[in-house]
Amino acid sequence: MSVRGIVLGLIAGLGFLLLPQTTLAEDLPGSGTFKGIYHKYRNGQSRFLFFAVPEKFQPQFDPHDGKYIEVEVIKATAGWRQGGIIEELGKITVLPQPTVKIYIELHPPVAGAAGTVDVFTLIENTGKDPLTLSHGPPISGRPGTGGPTIGTYLCGDSSGGGSTLAQGQKLPSVALGWGVGPGPSEIEMSFDTPMGPARAWLNVDVDKSGKITPLSSPKSRLRVTGQVVRQEQEEMYVVARIANEDDTRRTIYVARRNTSAWQCVPGRIQAFDEHGKGIGISSGPYGEGEWKQLEIPANGMEFRFGLHHDDRFEMRSIRLLVIYLLTDSGFERFEIPIREDLTVPTALPEFGPAVDGHKIRIRMAKSQFGRGDVVRWFLQGVDEKGRRDMFWVDKGHLARAVMILIDGKPVVDDRNHGISEEIVHMFPFQVIMSAVPSTDWKPGTHTVEVTLEGQSGIYTNLNGVQWRKFDKPIRSNKCIFDVR
Repeated sequence: MSVRGIVLGLIAGLGFLLLPQTTLAEDLPGSGTFKGIYHKYRNGQSRFLFFAVPEKFQPQFDPHDGKYIEVEVIKATAGWRQGGIIEELGKITVLPQPTVKIYIELHPPVAGAAGTVDVFTLIENTGKDPLTLSHGPPISGRPGTGGPTIGTYLCGDSSGGGSTLAQGQKLPSVALGWGVGPGPSEIEMSFDTPMGPARAWLNVDVDKSGKITPLSSPKSRLRVTGQVVRQEQEEMYVVARIANEDDTRRTIYVARRNTSAWQCVPGRIQAFDEHGKGIGISSGPYGEGEWKQLEIPANGMEFRFGLHHDDRFEMRSIRLLVIYLLTDSGFERFEIPIREDLTVPTALPEFGPAVDGHKIRIRMAKSQFGRGDVVRWFLQGVDEKGRRDMFWVDKGHLARAVMILIDGKPVVDDRNHGISEEIVHMFPFQVIMSAVPSTDWKPGTHTVEVTLEGQSGIYTNLNGVQWRKFDKPIRSNKCIFDVR
């Protein structure tokens, strides 16, 4: 069986438990047979699905708290901000329960503000048959509450079919920087399975001093060391090692990639410049195999990753990488200093001539390519007047809309232009472009330049918002590259 999804909620100790926005009380059914989970919350509310359970029926529901049940509702009325209220009750039947167990732990936030926690959840397969997760350990941030919001996931998802849990095996999910308190509250986690939903709750208390209970104690300290092993204008590659500082047994979650023997470590990575200001980056590779919890060897565990600036025309250098790795203590924060960032350009090329304020420029991914290498470069399009015009290519018009000149001669291969037909490119935009090498490209110095000419007209989205399609030809600067 497979787990299809995950929902996390924070239920306050006071007030009403609100319905999802898509559910209106007046639209709720007045009768029927329903399957779901019943729970009596610590604020006194008792709920089954979208129904409030009155006190007179609670003795019949309470023995089934947290269980997957089928309930015959003979009559229900709409309640104010509460959904439906059961007025007449029929039979309650206990259904086969999903063979999973959910554990919830609260950990100090790795990058959170006061009053926030990282919610660390373990889902365990308690059945005899294998349990297949539809994805790897979910990792989510909550912007505005102190969770890390700058950066990218490092092996944060499993795209190769998920993980299969054997009997008794546990896998985690993490939610970063969740605000709690003050006062009593309740954390709720829910997983959907083909056998029905599985759900768990954890009572949380925050006193007047801001102390959060329960909060897991930190375990023995881990350390991460790393170094840049190779970098060029396009990508920076880092090899790192995580190790324990004492003899305490510590574990970390990993995924073995299908295309490599080394481990992919799930976590999150951020980059900062010399002034501590965040830099937008993308990183990889991502996990593609089964997630496993492995003990960290005495000599440590090696992992590696590549990263690059999201803005290919960014001139700020990366001076610090902050990595959050998923261990048996939840997320743990580590720093890797970067001595030199060679992925940023030493100088930016000039734009080509502006046309009605629109202009483009290119820069090479690297200055030198080997014979037979695909030549790659980055293109940036801007509008000096700040308008949100669109570059658009109609189907069948790519060859006319995008012209690449190598040594002044058009490149006829249009498979690697980086710009596609019927795809929105809204100013400002960036794309990666490339050209397949030709037998005419002899060793030595060559030039490349690009001309764009989109189709005219107006683009209207599904909400009726319109943008102008920019249709005048615009030419880039000319870049030089070497073939060796």
